[in-house]
Amino acid sequence: MIMFQSTKVILFGFVLTCAWLVTACSSQTPTPTSEGLVPHLDDLVLATSSGSNEDLFALVQFSSLPCTKAEGLGGPPTCLTGESEGTRVEVLPILSMEGHHIRRSDLSSWAGIGDAQLYAAYRTSESTFSDEFYPAGEFGVVFLLPDLINGVVFQVTQDGIVRIDYQDLASIEDLLKTSEVVLGPIPLSD
Repeated sequence: MIMFQSTKVILFGFVLTCAWLVTACSSQTPTPTSEGLVPHLDDLVLATSSGSNEDLFALVQFSSLPCTKAEGLGGPPTCLTGESEGTRVEVLPILSMEGHHIRRSDLSSWAGIGDAQLYAAYRTSESTFSDEFYPAGEFGVVFLLPDLINGVVFQVTQDGIVRIDYQDLASIEDLLKTSEVVLGPIPLSD
């Protein structure tokens, strides 16, 4: 009786090991998530894979910032014709080579990120750029764009996406080396 039970345990262990190997080696292995740790991670993955910008828009937490009539890049959003200096407007901060803001009313004209793939997630730190017009999230969720040379970092909090950063892969790799990475980097797929 003991020998029969031992054989069943060994056989069960063998079956589990085989199942694990098949899953681990499969090209259809699901993308790992850290949803319990990184807010909105699964929502971001689903929104980007759906190809619908509206799914991403639903995750945006707009900033209410005073507009300015001053010329130049960075700083507060620019006032539109007819808006007084200091009028509060709802915007999504964007950082790339320069900073700018997309107004809630103009978000539908944003091109989105196309067929991007999840690459990594990290906890932001004191070294993450942030100011009153470009707030940092608690986490950065990195997606690589189809060219696999450039990426988008969604700065997220419990409330949603608070900023979008565009960076090249080399800058992202440097960022990940100095950050607390909680997911990835996930190997690139062609």
